[in-house]
Amino acid sequence: GNPSKHILQQLQRHRSQRLYFEYLGFFSPEAAAAVLSEATNKKRAELRGLRQVLMVAEKPSIAEALANALSSSGGGGSRVRKVRGVSRGIPVFEFAARHMCADGLERKCAIRVTSTIGHIFGLKFETDKDGKGDEGDEPQKKKRRMQPKDYFGAPVVKEVEATSDKLRVVEHLRAAAAGCEELCLWLDCDREGENIAHEVMAVTRGVFPDVERQIRRARFSSLALAELRAAAKNLPNQLPDAAVSRAVDARQELDLRAGIAFSRQLTYSCSKLAQSMMGKAESREFRMITWGPCQSPTLWFVCQRYKKVSSFECRTVFRITCSAKDESTGKRYKLQWATQEKMQMPPDALKEAGIE
Repeated sequence: GNPSKHILQQLQRHRSQRLYFEYLGFFSPEAAAAVLSEATNKKRAELRGLRQVLMVAEKPSIAEALANALSSSGGGGSRVRKVRGVSRGIPVFEFAARHMCADGLERKCAIRVTSTIGHIFGLKFETDKDGKGDEGDEPQKKKRRMQPKDYFGAPVVKEVEATSDKLRVVEHLRAAAAGCEELCLWLDCDREGENIAHEVMAVTRGVFPDVERQIRRARFSSLALAELRAAAKNLPNQLPDAAVSRAVDARQELDLRAGIAFSRQLTYSCSKLAQSMMGKAESREFRMITWGPCQSPTLWFVCQRYKKVSSFECRTVFRITCSAKDESTGKRYKLQWATQEKMQMPPDALKEAGIE
């Protein structure tokens, strides 16, 4: 079934919105999106009949800045309207404005701007995801039997990140994409942003199957109004870079395999050494020692600092202090080192500066 409009209106009046989203959670994303869209149709009269465009940023604050920048760029724009989406943590901004479409023509379009919350998918070993090994072993038995070197060849899979799953990012993007004809990717212009852009493409492939005709990638380096508007004008010439995204996938897989393999090897080796040197009772604190490609350079700085502190030798340091007594008044003055600038100052200026 579909959510009840009357119940949604009643729940919207509560101070806490928790019940509102929990009620929507009982229904499919498509049913919830249909009712939410229908509830705002009266406010979208000026958007009817226009080409629908979806823009996706990397976080909600960037999506809001983007919507405010593009809604006022050129004539024919409308005020930005913030509406609810499927995700309770990710808003959707809607407005009408002139837009350079993927075919190179400028049209007045109905634009929706929303975002992700960083990466949508994460990499895991297939044994961790399925819970069973090749021979149907129980998960705990399989994990205990795997040696550190086995992780270099174990199969890996991508699955939705815990935060994205909790915020229903996948359902949110699919609902926002419904009815749109074009996708504009406004993710950060670095390797990670390119990878997240391809994750958005994978989630919305059912709506945007044709990359050449339906998908464009914005290139920008700041949130300045002029730069965002220039990037929007140049959208027809920019496509997503699949090679850069695959490079990030390769780096993530290398980090996962090497990180877990070396972490387990270090943990196994050091835990046994700790038990032999300290005893089982005191060695319980050595639960896990992690290793990663990013940790190694940092560890070098930590070790160098530790060596410097450990080799420090205290020595006596002397400081000269002196004072002078005015025999005529009996007043004693504390003498200080004078800079060249102060030595050249006239007596009146010294007195005003509090220097006697």
